[in-house]
Amino acid sequence: MISTSKIRTYLNSALGEILKVVIGILIALQVNTWVEQAKENTEELRILQNLKQDLLSDISQLERDVESGQNRQHKIDSIFDILYKPKDYNTTKFLRLNFALADENHFDLNSGTFDESMASGTIKTIRNNSIRQQIFNYYRITKKNYTDNNTVKQIYETIFPQFFKTLVPSQEFIGGFLNKSTHLPNLDIETLALDKEYIGVLTLKHRTEYHQILSWKEYVKLARSLLDDLEKELEDK
Repeated sequence: MISTSKIRTYLNSALGEILKVVIGILIALQVNTWVEQAKENTEELRILQNLKQDLLSDISQLERDVESGQNRQHKIDSIFDILYKPKDYNTTKFLRLNFALADENHFDLNSGTFDESMASGTIKTIRNNSIRQQIFNYYRITKKNYTDNNTVKQIYETIFPQFFKTLVPSQEFIGGFLNKSTHLPNLDIETLALDKEYIGVLTLKHRTEYHQILSWKEYVKLARSLLDDLEKELEDK
């Protein structure tokens, strides 16, 4: 009986120690889970806040691009008006308007936060599936940006050659803007009004601006929609 009592006491003591160890392990695991969850929450908050700032920068840039593109469209419209009645306008003013042909804007996407979170895998800390899909969709669309790429290509391959062929070799450009002596003739607007290549370049530039503006406005719409949802999510947190 004494021996049995000792065994029971030993077993109870051993079980108690085992139970303590198990409880300790469970507590440690739970604490570790809490710590990891806190880290993920902090990272999620950081990504959402940085994405918000990136989107605000995108919207600001896109709105400036739209305004610049519309100004260039207006200048090209003015050029067409002058070409219709070439004798009524000053050639220097006409040449200044043509500088719009060599001007362009393109959207430089602020994707640093998105790219970093994708590379590190921390994008998964965003638990709201709807917002995460919106983020993927926004950057998938804006990263393509075919219209802006085509615009830059057109400037260098089509518009610049025509600009230097038609407008630069003139008294108004060399003498007026470069302040250099030249025997070149004055710019002949009446002749340009019948130049099919020049008219083609004007039309190309006008339509390119039109399609760029459409793309930029669509990007603004996507950015604002995502920004609204990000701000709601941040308020909830």
